[in-house]
Amino acid sequence: MIKRLLSFLLPVKIHQKKSVYSKNLEVTWNNGYLVLDSENTNYSYGSLQRILRKGLKYIGFERIKKFENILILGVAGGSVIKTIVDEIKFKGKITGVEIDAQVVEIANKYFKLNEIKNLELVVDDAFEFVLK
Repeated sequence: MIKRLLSFLLPVKIHQKKSVYSKNLEVTWNNGYLVLDSENTNYSYGSLQRILRKGLKYIGFERIKKFENILILGVAGGSVIKTIVDEIKFKGKITGVEIDAQVVEIANKYFKLNEIKNLELVVDDAFEFVLK
C-alpha cells in the first residue's frame, strides 16, 4: 500500500525480468496503478491504456458486447482484455496471443489474467497464429 501511495510522487519498480523478446520488462506502480513497461515502451496500462480505451469506445462498447469471439494479438499485461471484461462486460470467448512467455507470466502474476474465465492465452507468434 505504501508503494502505491508513493507512486503518486514517483514511479516505484516492484518487479524486473529479462526477456528474449522484450529485453527488460518492468512492473511499476505509477500514479496508483500497476504498469507493465519494456525497455523502450509502455506495454500495458498507463498512457497506452487510455489510448486503447478510446479505440474501444470508438468501436462502441454495446457493439463489442454483442460479439461472440474476440482475438487479441499482442496481449502484454492484458489492459485491453481487462477493459473488455471489466468495463464492457463482454461474456464471449477471448483468445489472446502473446509471443513472449515472460510477459504472460507477469500478466498472470500481477494483472491476474489467469483468473478471467472466458480467456484463452496462447504463447505464439501472432503472424504464425493467424496463418494457422
